[in-house]
Amino acid sequence: MKAIVILFTLVFLPHYAHADTLRLGIANYATQGLHGDLIEASITELKKVLRPKNDLEVVNYSEDELADAINNHQIDFFISSSAFYRQMIRKGARDLTSIETRKDDDPNQSEGAIVLVKGGRKDLLTLSDLENQNIGYSPSFGPSSLQILNGEIKEKGHEPKTFFKKVFSLGPEIDEMLKTLDDGLIDALVLPSCILEDFIENNEADSSWLRVLAPRHFSALKCAHSSMLYPGLTFASLPSLNASFSRQITQALLDLNATVKGSFWSVATNFNEVDRLLRSLDQDAWAGDRVWSFRNVLNRYWHIILTIFILVFCLIFYSSIVSMLVRRRTSQLDLALKRERQLKQKSLDASRKIEQMQRVGAFNQMSSLFAHELGQPLYAIRCFCFALRKEINKKGLASPEVLETVQDIEKQAVRADEIIQKTRNYLKGKKQSAKVLVVQEALATATETFNVTLHKKAEICVQCSKNSLYCLIDPLDFELIIINLLRNAYEAVQSAGTKPVIYIEVSSLGDYISIAVEDNGLPVSESLLASLGKEPTSTKAEGLGLGLTIVTSLVENFGGNITFAHSLTGGLKVIVKLPAVKGKIHDN
Repeated sequence: MKAIVILFTLVFLPHYAHADTLRLGIANYATQGLHGDLIEASITELKKVLRPKNDLEVVNYSEDELADAINNHQIDFFISSSAFYRQMIRKGARDLTSIETRKDDDPNQSEGAIVLVKGGRKDLLTLSDLENQNIGYSPSFGPSSLQILNGEIKEKGHEPKTFFKKVFSLGPEIDEMLKTLDDGLIDALVLPSCILEDFIENNEADSSWLRVLAPRHFSALKCAHSSMLYPGLTFASLPSLNASFSRQITQALLDLNATVKGSFWSVATNFNEVDRLLRSLDQDAWAGDRVWSFRNVLNRYWHIILTIFILVFCLIFYSSIVSMLVRRRTSQLDLALKRERQLKQKSLDASRKIEQMQRVGAFNQMSSLFAHELGQPLYAIRCFCFALRKEINKKGLASPEVLETVQDIEKQAVRADEIIQKTRNYLKGKKQSAKVLVVQEALATATETFNVTLHKKAEICVQCSKNSLYCLIDPLDFELIIINLLRNAYEAVQSAGTKPVIYIEVSSLGDYISIAVEDNGLPVSESLLASLGKEPTSTKAEGLGLGLTIVTSLVENFGGNITFAHSLTGGLKVIVKLPAVKGKIHDN
């Protein structure tokens, strides 16, 4: 059993006790400048501190690759310029230490940019004179020197992107860069501060032909420079590095001795100038937030947008509910108004019917009184006519014309008595007796009677079939119907002021005989046309409005009907249809 435990310990324990690997990312320009030996010594020291419990993995990156590694959480800490570190603070980057050298007294001001021009260039005295000039810099030393120069140009009110004529990327060799400047391929050379001094000390190079453009003098840095000073290389941690490792690493770096070139790790306490530089160039950690895009607006104001969306949705929902209620209420009101109009129309119809009944009732009373009182005078007239005719015949005193006139008077008195008797029968409710009537003959009698009552004959145009037409109606009622229609047509034409012409058309329509009476008077309005025959209506000041009502009643009593239409000649057209009698048709 002990042998199994020992074997398990020897085989599996090393795997479980395998150390975690910490990943260090280094910007490739950090090892190319003055501090390359310090970076190598720092890596060696960190491996000693972390082992045997942990391993250290070191990877060199360009700045873009280093940014991707941080975004993808591939490293735990990194070494870069202070500007790059400040760009990563939103990713959780925190500075641990910063580079300091014996040439500067303050780690907050250990890095700057130097601009070199030929000593004979009298046209280049200030940084503003570099406008439309060719400049060169080495990406191997990092973008900080060019970045710092652009900040100075921006501070002077120029736009760095369009300020220079062209920016050349040069190699890492200082002597080659100086030769490029000496040959006139570029007008100015931009280098990190202290690089030139280190090159001259190590190579005993001649720098008498060079001139520092717009030099600045700060006691904190003992190197020539043309710009403000900023913190140098920075060792920064990321959130994946726990506090214990952060403390060990910081302590190990601060305890590390200075290199031969005088570089060592210290603590920078002020990054305000770096932040101001990046902000002026719109390259700080919040630069992307200042770009107005849908994603930025959504990320920044999502709660406001969501609130507005909810409010708009609620407003739309409320509007739809209100619209639905308004439509429903409007429909109810329309229905109520429709019912009110119907009730109003029914009330109006009822009032008209009551009025018609009252007028008919009054007319019945008057007719009864008229029929009762007129009977005796008519009977007396008949007696007088009989006596007069007998006396004339007895004495032979009068001419045949006088005798004929007396007979006509007696005939009209008899007819008047028949009308009185018919009125009495109508008031008593007795049904009228219908007879087979020849329409053409009855129509001729009615027109002749109508003309007799006028001072002059009316122009009546009759259009009728040659075949005799028969209908079933009381002869006197037929005459009353025709005379009433002729009188209405004649009076309508008189009010129009035109020559009175009345048209009568008689035709056979299957089971009915159609008699159409029309005039050439004034056109009839639609409202008046719709009311004809339905209620007492009269266009005459002295009229009672009962003529067409009585005619309609007479026609309907014998199974016929009456309709009204516009006449093609301009006035009114009245069409009376009476039941036809079959088997009585023969040629004249």
